[in-house]
Amino acid sequence: VLDATGRLLAWNEAFAALGGGQPLSPGLTQGEMAQRSAIPAAGLLPRPLRGGMTLLEWSAEAAAMAEARRLCSSEMGERLERLATVLEARDLEAARAEAQGLRGLAANFSLATLVAPLREIELACRAGDRREAEAAMDEVTHRMAQALEALRLG
Repeated sequence: VLDATGRLLAWNEAFAALGGGQPLSPGLTQGEMAQRSAIPAAGLLPRPLRGGMTLLEWSAEAAAMAEARRLCSSEMGERLERLATVLEARDLEAARAEAQGLRGLAANFSLATLVAPLREIELACRAGDRREAEAAMDEVTHRMAQALEALRLG
């Protein structure tokens, strides 16, 4: 439990065990707890209590989703680079395949702003229209930073 100022007030043995045996002490902030222990912040879910206090609950599912979002972000960056490279090399079949893979990742993680322009790249590549594919690639590049930020925030 965190007090109204966000400092550790009370805990149970199960919560302390998440810390890998590091002792907890009253008054620690969440950041200090993360630095002193193995408690992954991504798995802590805050639940408001009366009096401004907060209950921190551990969720393995939240921690797993945070890791999945991190891996997705990394893979999207790699695929975007490959897509740019194959488009520049005028390999439209490889570009179509990369765009399709990126579109699948974007759809799986609800990054809707990327789905339509990636589909445009796929269709343009299938039709042999490199210029249209490059125009859609400009749109994907423009939207990617915003999509990755949304992915980071969950």
